[in-house]
Amino acid sequence: PVSFGGRSDLFRCRMCKRMEVQPNRGGRPGGGKWTDAAPHGSRGLMDICLALVHNLKKVNIKDVGFVYTEEHSRRVRVRVRIRGALRQRLETEAEAEGREASPKRPSFTFIDHFIRTRDARESGVLRPYDPRAPDASLVTRLLEFKVQNKQCEACQMAACNDFGDFTVQIRQRGSASREFFSRLQEDLAATDLCEELSIVNKVRNGIDMLWRTRQGAEKLIQYLVRIYAVRVQTTRKLVTHDEHTSYHRYKMAFSCEVAPIVASDLVLLHEKTFNRYRGLLRQPLLLCTRAGTSLQFIDPSSGKKVDLGGRALWQELPSVVASADSANKYIVLQIEQMRRRGQHASESSTVSEVTVMEYDGNVQREITVPSHIGDDLEAGDVVEGYPLTVGSPPLDTQLATRHEDHIPELVIFRKVIERS
Repeated sequence: PVSFGGRSDLFRCRMCKRMEVQPNRGGRPGGGKWTDAAPHGSRGLMDICLALVHNLKKVNIKDVGFVYTEEHSRRVRVRVRIRGALRQRLETEAEAEGREASPKRPSFTFIDHFIRTRDARESGVLRPYDPRAPDASLVTRLLEFKVQNKQCEACQMAACNDFGDFTVQIRQRGSASREFFSRLQEDLAATDLCEELSIVNKVRNGIDMLWRTRQGAEKLIQYLVRIYAVRVQTTRKLVTHDEHTSYHRYKMAFSCEVAPIVASDLVLLHEKTFNRYRGLLRQPLLLCTRAGTSLQFIDPSSGKKVDLGGRALWQELPSVVASADSANKYIVLQIEQMRRRGQHASESSTVSEVTVMEYDGNVQREITVPSHIGDDLEAGDVVEGYPLTVGSPPLDTQLATRHEDHIPELVIFRKVIERS
């Protein structure tokens, strides 16, 4: 702290541009207090400078202001006008006796009956002290601060390679992982979940996010569980402990694995899952129609829908057979409606017989397959689908071979809309 008329240092972090308003005297982590940066000559900078003045509450300040300095000079000068001790004593005695302050000259001297006023301070001329003058008791003091660079504790810890006691590891293994993390980045940018985030490291099939506090890491995990199908595993490692105070410090890692299935993926069910839905499904090859906290699948040949989520999804995770990157384009030639509905509309969809032909194929061969999006198609539309061949990878399993008669030759999953 600086006294009136003295000099002091004003510390600023070069990385985050924050300024120190309370030094860390004990050397404890988080002991110092830093505030947001303030422009040169602003009111915020004035508050920071006055916060460093010693015994500021014991004086009566009448006016404060900056003395002009260039910003590159790294000097901040503050002019403070305070009420003198003599004037305060006269007013205090007058209030105690219930009368006005006497203009009579006091018996003692005050700086040898002279005072340097603001104008006289610039000219260097001394004048006799007059207690009846309106500004006779105002004393001007000049405070000078030198701006120094000092790295704050948050930036010091962030510069360490192993900083962060709480790590959130997000992984998605699949062809659509790039789209997932791009969408996740946009979602997090629209929220305030990353206020306590320290470092983000990009790794294979995911990212590692290091947090300063456990609360920040848990907020992110709750956000992921609320939106995506996620499996979370927690591990911790003891770093240090104190036997006398029972203080323990752990390094914790939260592993969040997102289901590697997105909408429009063609999957092959696990054999146990298919046996559980054997009365509803005719073949194990399903199309993913919605990916959220649970996954919804549809049988394109019958229109039946199945929802998988929770622990059962991860214990019997379906395998991805084809994704949108490997789809081919076809032209719709003819559509024939086939009404097949379950007891509830949410359990089944309308199935149509669709005749298509390859869009850019050399062999002009017509293919007729069942499709669940037949109501949205017309002759001449362009669609995308997955050509299937049972017996070749990845449809070389015993489950696919046993239901070869019910697996369609082509699975149409969406209509192509050409944008001009």
